[in-house]
Amino acid sequence: MVGLTEEDHVGFRLAVELHAHIPGVAHTQIQRLMEEAHRTCPYPKALRGEASVELVVD
Repeated sequence: MVGLTEEDHVGFRLAVELHAHIPGVAHTQIQRLMEEAHRTCPYPKALRGEASVELVVD
C-alpha cells in the first residue's frame, strides 16, 4: 500500500506498507527475509529518508 502522510517539519511524504505472506514459512523467517531485502534492494535504498516504510508479515 502506498499513500501520503503529512509531517509538520517536511510537509507531505510517501508512506509505504509492504505485506508478505509465504505459506509454510515461519513468521520470524519471513520478517528476517523482508528486513534483509529492504536493506539490500535498490528500490528501498532510493526511498531511504524520503518515505516511511513499514514491513508487515501477514
